Amino acid sequence: MDNKILPVKLGGLFFVLAVSMALSATLFALPSCGTPDNFDDNSFNTGIWTATNLGAATNGSESETGQQLVDTVTSNGITSWGTTDNARFIYQDINPTSNFVMTLQVTSIQNANAATAGLMVRSSLASGSQQYTMAAVHNQYEFDFASRTLDNASDSFSTTGNWGSWTFPLYVEIVKTGSSIAGYYSTNGTTWVQQGVTQTANFTTDMYVGIETTSDYGNAGTSSVDNFNITCASGPSPTPTGVQNQANSDSNTTNAVGLIILSPTPSVTKTATTSPTSTATLTTTLSPTLTPTLTSSLTPTLTWTLTWTLTPTLTYTATPPLVIALNKTIDKTIVSLGDTVNYCLIYQNNSSVPESFTIWDTIPAVTDFVSCTDGCTQQTFGAYRLVIWNLTNVGVGVQNEVCFAVQVNRMPTMLPWQKEFFALLDEREKYCEAAVNVKYGL
Repeated sequence: MDNKILPVKLGGLFFVLAVSMALSATLFALPSCGTPDNFDDNSFNTGIWTATNLGAATNGSESETGQQLVDTVTSNGITSWGTTDNARFIYQDINPTSNFVMTLQVTSIQNANAATAGLMVRSSLASGSQQYTMAAVHNQYEFDFASRTLDNASDSFSTTGNWGSWTFPLYVEIVKTGSSIAGYYSTNGTTWVQQGVTQTANFTTDMYVGIETTSDYGNAGTSSVDNFNITCASGPSPTPTGVQNQANSDSNTTNAVGLIILSPTPSVTKTATTSPTSTATLTTTLSPTLTPTLTSSLTPTLTWTLTWTLTPTLTYTATPPLVIALNKTIDKTIVSLGDTVNYCLIYQNNSSVPESFTIWDTIPAVTDFVSCTDGCTQQTFGAYRLVIWNLTNVGVGVQNEVCFAVQVNRMPTMLPWQKEFFALLDEREKYCEAAVNVKYGL
């Protein structure tokens, strides 16, 4: 990372403004993907997971033993049916626009009738929120895919098999692509079968992914799981249907001595599909065949039969991948409050065909937008303020730039000990000035 240190004076004190020219930071964004966990370090990893009780579930615990995760709901009579979910849930909060494939190995379910263990995706931690669960079910069915597509609506269920017809371990999987989400199961971890039908999901600000455990009737529920894995594609984009070329956005952070770190990162998205696709075109060729048939009678009659032959022709087209070079410049090396900073994003089409794509950049949190070139637009996504350019039909090899200006209007919020530190520096400055005045009779 290439940082530039910029002094900023405020109320007689100098703060330090560090401007980063890196192109790969994220501005207070949710991660674009979760973190896999094999549960083999004998300690539940709270750096990855957050545990909570949903609905009426009041007690639960997690531990790692034998290179597996043991998840327990000690509340009796807890299950997820109807309009609310009552379960122990360990989760990771990821970007709601991410696409993913998430899998889990269920090694045992004990103690509770109709208890479940499996994967869950939900829009919030409220018990009646939108949710999708793919789980193994103790003493009932082998597998169950449950979905609630609207908050506080009733769950819909799809089940397979009878308990005891298969043996552990069992495997469950949830796949999200765009707004489509589906559940799958496997008895060997290799061959997957879809459970139920694909549902339409609508995640806006959060997407909680993780592992759920429930009990039922009069017993607590305990499950053992292993090999949680999640792989993702795509990240946050101002145009959800586009294909993002660069996953990270900007980040503004404050270090222990009051440094403002500005890490503006431009990103480019392509509005067309970047992976080759094949399109089959059926061309019918009509080949008439006349077959004479002579019928013997007192009066000979000649009959003609007309037949047709259809010959299909398949044609294929492939869309080349997006190849856009993107760089960024800044016109200031030292700034103060009230100064204007100009950023320019330089792009070049290195693909073999003209391209249409979107370039966007995040406005640093301590600045305000002033102006831009080439007809940009501004949009706000949660805490992010974006400057966006939609570029169409950029020729092969063409290089150009788009620019925007911001004004430095704010300093970071300091912790109490930081304020005390700078107050002491201010008092020391006043003491030194007084000593000079006394010594030289000023």
